[in-house]
This record gives sequence, structure tokens and C-alpha cells, in this order.
Amino acid sequence: MDELQEFNVVKNERQLHDELGKLICDFGLLIKSDTSDRDKYEHSKSILNRIILGINEFEPSPKLLDSHLSFYIGSLTDLYFFINNQKKLADPIPYHYSGSFSHNIGEIIYNFSKIRGFKHVTNYFSSDVYLIPRLIELTKLLDNDNELFLCLIWLSNLVLVPFKLEHIESTLPVQLIGIAIENLSKHANASKNQLISLILLSRLLTRSDVIHNSNHLYEYFHIYVEPEWKSLDRLNGSVKLGHLITINKLLKRCPIEVIEPYLDTVYNLISIDLMNLRIQQESTQKHLNNLNVLYMIKILSKLSMVYVKRGNYQMTSTIINHLLSHIMNLMTTFDTSLRYAMAKSLAKLTKILSMTATNYQEQLISYMIGQLDLNLKPASSFVSCLIIDNDAVFIPKYHTILLYFGFTALENSFPVSLVPSLLSIIHKTLFMEQRRLSSVLGSQVRDSSCFVLWALCRIIKQDDFNALSMANPLMMETILFDLILIVIMDGELIIRRCGIAVIQEFVGRFGNLLFKQYIDDVFKVGEFIINFIELFASSNISSHQSSYLLIDEMIKLGFNKSLFIPKLLENVTNENLKFAIRKLSCTYLNLIMRMEGNFLNYEVKDHEEYGLEYILEKLLNLDIYFICVFLPDIDERSRSKYIGYLTERTLDFKFDYHHDTHEKAEGYLKWTNLQIKLGMSIENNWPIIFNILRLSPTPYLIEELIELFGHLDSSQLSQESIRKFQYYLRNNNQMLANVIFAYCFEDEEFEEFVGIMSASEVDCEIRTLMVNSLTHQQRKLPPGVGSQLVGLLDDYTLTKQGDVGSKIRYGVIQLIKHNFDQFYGLEKQIELKLVRLAGELIDKIRLEAMNLLLSMKGMSLLSNELSVSQYFAYLFKYYGEQILPLCEQDHEKQMSLLFWKGVTFSIGALAANATVLNESFAQLLVFLLDHSHPVVYQNFLTLLKVPQGVEVSARDQKSYVVVLNVFVKLFEANFQFPADFNYEALYIRCYNLQINTTNLTRIGLTLKIFHHMGELRDEVSVKCRKRIVALACGHKLGKVREMAGETMFEVINDLCPTSEAVGLLDTIEWGQSPLKLKQFKAKLEQILISI
Repeated sequence: MDELQEFNVVKNERQLHDELGKLICDFGLLIKSDTSDRDKYEHSKSILNRIILGINEFEPSPKLLDSHLSFYIGSLTDLYFFINNQKKLADPIPYHYSGSFSHNIGEIIYNFSKIRGFKHVTNYFSSDVYLIPRLIELTKLLDNDNELFLCLIWLSNLVLVPFKLEHIESTLPVQLIGIAIENLSKHANASKNQLISLILLSRLLTRSDVIHNSNHLYEYFHIYVEPEWKSLDRLNGSVKLGHLITINKLLKRCPIEVIEPYLDTVYNLISIDLMNLRIQQESTQKHLNNLNVLYMIKILSKLSMVYVKRGNYQMTSTIINHLLSHIMNLMTTFDTSLRYAMAKSLAKLTKILSMTATNYQEQLISYMIGQLDLNLKPASSFVSCLIIDNDAVFIPKYHTILLYFGFTALENSFPVSLVPSLLSIIHKTLFMEQRRLSSVLGSQVRDSSCFVLWALCRIIKQDDFNALSMANPLMMETILFDLILIVIMDGELIIRRCGIAVIQEFVGRFGNLLFKQYIDDVFKVGEFIINFIELFASSNISSHQSSYLLIDEMIKLGFNKSLFIPKLLENVTNENLKFAIRKLSCTYLNLIMRMEGNFLNYEVKDHEEYGLEYILEKLLNLDIYFICVFLPDIDERSRSKYIGYLTERTLDFKFDYHHDTHEKAEGYLKWTNLQIKLGMSIENNWPIIFNILRLSPTPYLIEELIELFGHLDSSQLSQESIRKFQYYLRNNNQMLANVIFAYCFEDEEFEEFVGIMSASEVDCEIRTLMVNSLTHQQRKLPPGVGSQLVGLLDDYTLTKQGDVGSKIRYGVIQLIKHNFDQFYGLEKQIELKLVRLAGELIDKIRLEAMNLLLSMKGMSLLSNELSVSQYFAYLFKYYGEQILPLCEQDHEKQMSLLFWKGVTFSIGALAANATVLNESFAQLLVFLLDHSHPVVYQNFLTLLKVPQGVEVSARDQKSYVVVLNVFVKLFEANFQFPADFNYEALYIRCYNLQINTTNLTRIGLTLKIFHHMGELRDEVSVKCRKRIVALACGHKLGKVREMAGETMFEVINDLCPTSEAVGLLDTIEWGQSPLKLKQFKAKLEQILISI
């Protein structure tokens, strides 16, 4: 995703800069304009938001800002001084507004700095040193954080000038140091102004002219810093943080001889905080946050390196003790970043010790191994049976120490002699987990274990690898196989991916040395390694379902199947694991037990061979699911013993769907399926099966039930059970709805279940699931059922959740699509439904219906990537080429009418996706301009015709509204209807639709049509005007009278705005009763007719 975002930014760089530059220019022009102050202020808020959004667009690739950053910063700083100059003039911009504009500029500058980096952005400010006094003056007056940030970041650039600051003003260094320290103390928690203040301060104190004036450094440490630490106020942690970061920068930038006089002072200050840290830990109060501790670690690390270089090993030892005893042992409250900082600091220190004091280096590494509290000698051989009590392990400590080993290895400072001890630890920590009630801990330890192995691979030379392998037989084989197991079975995707990276590094560097012992031919060794690496490079390990496939591939590659059995069996028997993982492990355990092949003589330490009998005995006391996986594939004689045991065990089996688990249900269904396969009776199982059916559905239960229903025959399913199935479905049983059609019902029974699927009183979700169940079962449909199923394409059930019938319509489309041969003879009926659905609002139904229609015609299918505009363009093209030319034929005549009935729901919907509404209407206009066929307009008018003596469905009531709205949209778009268009028929349709109804929406749309037709110059216009007057003066609903009155005003205003009727209309209260309004009717008619 990040790469895609970066690509888009690079692709649109020029456009983004053009927009951002224009916005900044507009902001400046607005402030300098003569517009009223309030308008400037209101308008500036919109521009400011867009500028900040424009800056944030560059976040995936900040460097792209550099090409224009000089212009942006220059424009903004010029504008800033323009505003400040205005404040000094007589009658200036009111401060409320000018202050806001200054704040806005500061906010923009801060956002540039946040995206591109504080230090980098400082380089783009003006280096005019004569601005320093003015900026100093401003910093003393400002109370807005953003504006203050602007001044401080500007000063951070100006203090880098290459000549002495005293040449500008003698007291300038002192003033600047004072400003920096004041803001360092005032702002907290590494906020933007604290960070920019310490950048300013550290740049000042490391200038050559300031360094050589020793007073400045002395005053900083002894006047400003020491009092903060000697203060009894423990709540000044934020102030200390600013000084800690500054001291860290000083240690990094200052020459040793300059900073050396203050090293003891710094050490003493840190010692005070270490003591406070201990007190804080014991009192549960928190005055030093993680950032303070982070910089304490960094400073101690730098101090120790200076002391090592100076040969002061006593102080070095003291600092290491502080790091280990005061900080690492308090890691319970510290986050991951602190652990990384600690590990890196100790690793760098180890590297320096390796250059000057090797004995200290090995002592430190050995000490860290000892901190893991294992009965392991640092320089021992590989110990595969090392015991670690996972539940007793302190994970933050293990994580930190393992990171230390990894970073030490990357620094090329880990002695080869200690590698076997380290691998003994990693052999166990790769699989470390701590299970809690609702979580599993240990992923950080496993991740850092992979990191250690990856780092070791990069420093161990081939000679060292051979020597280690000779001294520790099977050590390397064991570690590699550990990694294979991690990639396949670890519960965290990120760890599985880490495992692949380490395997590729391991095998890429040492595969030749490792596998030549097991493959004689040198060319075959190379081929084996290539296949091995490619297997892991190309495998999908995103889920356990896919990662477990590697087991089969590894065995095919030559690894002995027996290597995988212990871990798989451990997973199956581990009741703390997810049931799905245990099942998957059981499936693969059963699979590989039956595999044969020529295997490499590849071995690992402490490997145990397990036979089938041993495995079955281990499974006996587990959930019955597991042993049922094995029983179909073992010999009949052995099987009978276990079948007898399971039969006896399940005699008193009880299942309560309120309390019992899905896993228990799965096991019983697995046992039932096994009974059916073996020809055993399941008559006594049905009460439990019906209880299981009352559980909420899961994919695994559905899978077992589909297998069960698919293997049942009529002798195993009573009529009573079938009646019960129907009762369950009518009462919203989702589990059964998912699987019901896996059973092959007799035709009469099947029709009864299809009747349930068609019944509107049955929950729509249940009916949808039944449709989906039928879709996936290949069976011949009884006569008449196909037509009933096609009829479900007319299901428009509405509930509080909306158009839930859409699920059924979509499901039936899929049913027909996947079982089209079962609908032979119903092609024309299906076409009539699909051509309507192809124009409707819901995207996926529209596209699926169209593609099924095209498939039936043998035409190319549409892509899912089509835009809405492209789709409707194709839809109208299809109508114009495939339906309209054949409208004289009965079937195509019907298709034409239903096409418009469907597409008008997209074009004329009153509330829908704006893109669909706009694009469908745009394509309609394009089509009507190219096709003036009378059938189209006749279809529109037919859709508005109210049938006599027939109850109109809710869907058809909606159809009237959307078709009326299509006409309204055509009139409002000034569409020119054909000269022979039957306006009289449209008037009659509208007239009939606005009588005998209280539907205000429908009446409102007919009034709009009367309005537009009332402006024509023919007899219809007179009728329309009269009808408007009649509704205004005589309708029983006051709201309708008011709507008609407004329509009358619009007609008069459009045709004759100077008419006397305008004044008359203003005097009429349409809320009056029709009896009182009757007096105006004749006069209004006369006026409207005469216009």
C-alpha cells in the first residue's frame, strides 16, 4: 500500500505542486486584498485546510517537496513579515484577524516541517542575519505555539551563519541561549517547540565560537542543567527531557576534548535519574516517561564509549551495571523502543570492547546469557534439550537480551565460540508462547529469535560453519528444521514471514555445506537448493490453510515425513491451541502417515519416531473429531477396536446448544459421517443433530453438515425429520438453510422446500441462504420448479434494513449462472427478468444480470473495472442494437418495456448514488439524441399507465415516481422531444396519477410536468394550466394547494413576469379552505390561459 501511495505521489507530483503553489499564492493575495477583514478570515479557513491537505499528500515521498520548498517557505515568510508590518501601521488590520493569519502561516510552516523534517526545512529559511534581533523580539511576545515554532525554526537556521555571532551583537549568543532554554523548559514531552528549541540550543552550543568561549558550555551545565536535577521537584521530567536530548546531541557533535570536562557532571545527573527511576518503580508513580529513559540509555552509551576510548574501564563497568541493573531489570513498564535502544547501546559498547578489551566483551555476552536464568554454560556445546519454563519467562527481559545478541552479531562482535550456546537458546525461544485467558504472548521473543539467526547467518563464515557443524553434529540441521516449522505453523503471519527471510539467508549461504552430506551429486545439491529456496519464495503463507501445504511440498522435496509428525501430534494434543489449527494438524498428520517416498537421510537432534498405533492411543482421550479423521484410512481389523470404543463413548452423548461448544458439535458430526460411511445406523443420532442445527452457523459445521446431508438416503431420513426441517426453516434456522439442498429430496418434497424459499413471510436471510445452498448442489430440477425460481428475480422485499430482496435476486442470478442447463426452456422468461435487472441501481446485481444476459447470447462479458458511465453507455448500446430493431416481435417488445422499467430506477431515483444518477441520465440523453424511435417514448408512457381494477404493487407505485422524475429531468435539461411526441397522453397519465392519492412526492412531480407542459403553445398547455389552478384552489390537502400555488407562480413568472397575477398570488393564503379559495379560481384560470 505504501509503495502504491508513493507511486501515485510521484506520478502526480507536478499537479500537486501546481495546486499547492496556487493555494499559497491565493492565501497571500487574500490577505493583501481590500476585502473586509471578516471575509478574509472566513475565506482563509478554507484555503488553510486545503494547503495542509496538499502538504500531507507528500507524506509517502517527502523528498518531492524539495524542488519547490524554497518558494513555499520564502513566500510564507515574506507574507509573515507583511502581516507583522501591518500591525505597526495606524488603523491596522484588527489584531484578532492579523493574529490569526500569523498563526496560520506558523501552522503551514509546521506542517511542512512535520512532513519533511525539522532540520531539513531549516535550510530553506532566509539567512539574513539582521533578522535575528527582530525574531528574538517576536519570540518574547508570542503566545501562539505555531507562530512561535516559525520564529524558533528560523532562528535555528540563522545560528548556522559562518561568522561569529558577537559580530552582529555582543550579547546575541547569550540572548539566543536564553530563548532556547526558556522554550525548552516551557514546552513538554518532546512537543514541536521543545524539539525545535533543543535543535536551536544544540546548534548554538556546538558552534566553534561558542565552544571556544568555555563560559557558555559551563553556564549551560552548571547554571541551567544542574539545578533542574538537584531540584526536589520530581514533576520536572518534561524539562529534563529537553536537556537530555540536548546533552545527547552535544555528546554526538562536540569534540571529546571539549565535552570531556563535563562528562562526570553528565554521569552524576543521570545517576540521580536512575535513583529516581528505582523510586518511581517502587512507588508506582511516574515522573520520568519512556522518552526520558530512552535518552538516558543513549547518553550512558555515549559516555561508556568515551570512557572505553580513554581506557577508564572502571567507569565503563559502572555504566554497564547501571544499564543492566537500573534500566533493563525495570523493563516491565517500558515499551519496545526502549528495549531496542538498550540492545543497540549494549551492542555498540560490546563492539568497542572487542577492539580494546576482549575479555570484557566475552564477560558481558556471558553475563547476558546468564541473565536468562538457564542452566547453560556460555561456552558449551549445542544443547537441544534445554529446558525453559515458558510460563515463568519474563518476556520483556528475554526480548531485550535476544535483541542484544542480534545487534551484537550485526556489529560482527559475537564470538563464534558462543554460537552453540546461543543456538541452544534459540532452539527453544523460536517456539516460546505464554497463554493467557484472552491472549497469547511471546511473538516478540519469537521475532527476535528469528532476527538473531538472520544476524548470525551474515557473520558466520563458511569455515566457521564447518567447524561448528563438526563440533556440534546435527545442530545446523535442527535449527534449519526449526525455521521450517516456524514458517509452516507459527500463529503470527509476521513471524512466518520472518522465518522465510531467515531460511533464504541460511540456505543461500550454507545450503551447499549442509546438504552435500545428504546428496552425493554436487549438481543435484545445487538443484535441490534452488528448488528449496524457490519453494519458500513462491509459497503463500498468509493463512495456515496455505502454509500447511508446504508440508506436502517438503516431503516431496525429500525431507522425511517422520520429521513433521512430532510437531503435528503436539499441535493436535495441545488443547490450548485453536480448534481449527488442531484439526488442520490432524488432517496433515493423517495424510503424511500414509505417504511413501525416497527420503533424504536428513536428521535433527532428539527426533522421535511415532507409529500409527502410538498416535491413535494419544488421540483416544481427545475430542472424538480427531480419531474419526484417522479411522476411515486404517485397516478394518484395527478400526473395529476403535469403533467399538467410540460407540460406547457416544452412547450417553448429550448436547446442549445453549452451553456446549461448536467444537463438540463438529466432533459428533464427524462421528456421524463416519458411521454413514461404514454403513452404521444413525437413527439415534437425530435428536443430537437437531440440537446442533440450532447453533449459529460456522464454515466448519456447515462443511460437516453438507457431507452428512449429501450421504443420506431416504431410509435414513424420516418424514418426521423432513417436517421438522420445514419447521426449522420457517423459524429462521440459518444453519439448516445453508445445507438443506445437500440432501437429494424427492420431487414433491423438493417443491415444498422451494415453496418455503418463495414465501414472503419467511425471513429474507433464510431464503437467500437456501438459494445459495441450491446453487452449489448439482441436481435436476423437478418440472415447474425452474419457473418458480426464476420468479424470485422479482423479489423486492423491503424491511428496516432496506432492499433485502436484493440478496435473493443476486442469489438467483448466481443459481441460474452456475446451473443454466437446469433452466432449459425458460430462456425467454429469464431474459425478460435480466434485461430489467441490468438497469437497476445495485451495482453488483446490474453487472451480474448483464453478464448472464450476454452469456446467454454468446457475447463477450463486461469487465468489473468498467466505470458507471462506461456501463450505461454499453447498456444503451446493447438496447439500441439487440432489442430496439426487433421491437415488432412480441418477445423483444416485452423486453423493451422491461428494459425501461429497470433503467428508469437508476435514472429517476429520488435518493441514490450521485454518480449513478448523473451518469445514467447523461447516457440516456446521448441515446435519445441518436435514437428517436417512437417505441422508446411509448414505453415511457406505458409505464405511467394505471391499470383499471387491479391492485398496484408497491414496486409499480415506485415505478410511477421514477418515470415521472425521468420526464422532469428531461424537461429541466431542456430536452427537445420529437415533434410527434404525444403530450396529450403524458397529460392524461399525469392527471390519473395525481388524483385519488395523497402521495406528495408523486403529486409534486406531476405538478413539475404540468409546469413545463404549461409553457407550451398548444391545447395541452391550457389543460395543464387549468389543472394547476384546480389543484391550487381545490385540493383537500393544504400542502398540495401550496405546492400548486408555487407552481402557478413559476409558470406566470416564466411567461409574463409583469402580469397582474403576480401581485394577486402574493395576497392569496393557500392554507385557506378550498371553499374560500374557490373565488379566485375563475380569475386565475383566465389569467393563465391568456398569458
